[in-house]
Amino acid sequence: MMESTISTETVIIGAGLSGLILAVSLQQNARPIIVLEKSKGVGGRISTRRINNLGFDHGTPYWSDHYPVPASLTSLMRKDHKGIFIEGGMNQFAKFFSQTLPIQRETRVTRISKNADTWLLSTDSGHLYEAKNVVLTAPLPQARELLIQSGFAQEMIPEITYSKTVLSLNVLNELPSDTSQFNPSIFSFQNLRNLHPLGVIINPGDEFAEKYFEETDEEILKKIAAFSDQAGLPLNVKTSELKKWRYARPLSHLQESYLEVDENLFLIGDFFSPGQIDGALSSAEALSKHLTRAI
Repeated sequence: MMESTISTETVIIGAGLSGLILAVSLQQNARPIIVLEKSKGVGGRISTRRINNLGFDHGTPYWSDHYPVPASLTSLMRKDHKGIFIEGGMNQFAKFFSQTLPIQRETRVTRISKNADTWLLSTDSGHLYEAKNVVLTAPLPQARELLIQSGFAQEMIPEITYSKTVLSLNVLNELPSDTSQFNPSIFSFQNLRNLHPLGVIINPGDEFAEKYFEETDEEILKKIAAFSDQAGLPLNVKTSELKKWRYARPLSHLQESYLEVDENLFLIGDFFSPGQIDGALSSAEALSKHLTRAI
């Protein structure tokens, strides 16, 4: 069966925050784009999980202080002592940014190769994509793996280590009488975000995640429950689910705003200065300016 080839000016690999911001900006400048996303959903680590139709913000918990909240979301904007969040779930950002974008979901890029003055992308769906520009937005270890599998020299691509995170998402039978005794860096009560009235996320920390990450979900949930009990803060839990982030947070970042690995082949994401959500946003913004000027 002959593969079909879909051509555009810029292919963006990944519909996480930096990919969505870049795509929206290029689209607003009338530049042809396609976004390829390996998952069913969009947003990456801007993520809200629903349990019994009620929400848990189990990804990036706060928006940046340095970038405006989109006007249509300002009525949902809330702020606490840590920062800005969106009532109804942080995934409202991803829904807003993705609503007008040409996103091919459940499409995994398996190889990137040069074809004269364009790039060819092979995918697990059987389609080929051809573009002048290709932008990888995944966490750097995943982007690096794809590039090396595609035949790029390892020394062309920097390495950065990420911390892991494991979270238990708990529906309680009842809230504790005094939630102020719980360390907010470990226990995130979702009623404070007008999400799940009986929901709490427990994050036992990076050291715990690194030690137990490869164990089964059931075993990790048991250990997190024991962690809470040992802290002298037992919870009356009805049901629990686990979320793992293998690439939760870069432990260092590159000083550039973005990286051009080869001609018109770019990396952006949270591993660029100043790091994390600000790095994701600023690298997308900087590359958009470069591409808009260059075209």
